[in-house]
Amino acid sequence: MHHIISMIVYAKTKEEARSKAEEIFNENLTPSPFDYGTFFDGEILLATSKEGKKLINDDMKIIKREFMENLKLVKKMIKNYSDEELFEEKILDKNVEILNELEEKRVTGLDTPYWFKHQCWRIGKGDWLYLESEPITSSDDLKRALSKKYCNDKEAKVWVLPIDVHT
Repeated sequence: MHHIISMIVYAKTKEEARSKAEEIFNENLTPSPFDYGTFFDGEILLATSKEGKKLINDDMKIIKREFMENLKLVKKMIKNYSDEELFEEKILDKNVEILNELEEKRVTGLDTPYWFKHQCWRIGKGDWLYLESEPITSSDDLKRALSKKYCNDKEAKVWVLPIDVHT
């Protein structure tokens, strides 16, 4: 399955941004979570440009929408368990239909209540927007990325590159 993700990188030039993004993608994001990816020639945008801001905002909307959809499913599922069942990690078959729907969305690890206890924060972790090889999963993550909090090179700019990926 193909879809478009975006990667934010710090670099001084467009050429350096492309080179860095390709290296990060090939070393850290293939073969997992993506089989491969194709970069778009000429689609290297400054994050502060109108087009760059639009690309980033569109990706964040997708991330939030997916999170909310998955959260609804989890809330529906979790109401079928008692607090004790969740704590004790009891496996119940009350939620087979919801589990199947979440599995289709590539949300894994939902076959036991253990998941609720330790990994609930992973719901909706979309693979739409990355700061280099780390997924951006919240508005705070994005603010830190755009502020260059993780960049040691004060001369570097913030770039965003779309990538056509296959999963």
